Amino acid sequence: MVTFAPKEQARPQVGSTRVNHRLRLVFTIRKPCGTVATVQFRSAVVVSLEPSAIAALQSLFIGFAFAGLLASAFELFTARRADFRLLQSGGLAAVASVPVVVFSAPFLILRNTVRGRRIEGRPFVFVMLASMIAALWSMACGRVVLDLLQFLAGA
Repeated sequence: MVTFAPKEQARPQVGSTRVNHRLRLVFTIRKPCGTVATVQFRSAVVVSLEPSAIAALQSLFIGFAFAGLLASAFELFTARRADFRLLQSGGLAAVASVPVVVFSAPFLILRNTVRGRRIEGRPFVFVMLASMIAALWSMACGRVVLDLLQFLAGA
């Protein structure tokens, strides 16, 4: 249980658990020169997140979430797994499946990579490289989705 007490009551009583008062976390929110957040650990390490880093993380997370949502929705509505083989069907079905494959590709890459690692025993380096490719693709797709949402919202 976490309790907050005034400074004079924060000292441990005799026979109670000892508390190291030198360890502390200080969270401040400042905006000088583009700095969004400052986190101070033990008063020695200062971590700053620039707006571009926050935008990149936001794009990455939105891209992975949208890829998983799209692949799951495709599987729900068609009773087929979304896969890169959708493009091999030819004709109008292949053309219609291009947006699905493009935007669900980060999820498909990771799903196939984890499955290949588990079943075929692919090397870890291959899994790491595929994960990096999926992350970059997810960041690009996430940026497109965020821009589309901002356009639709009229901002």
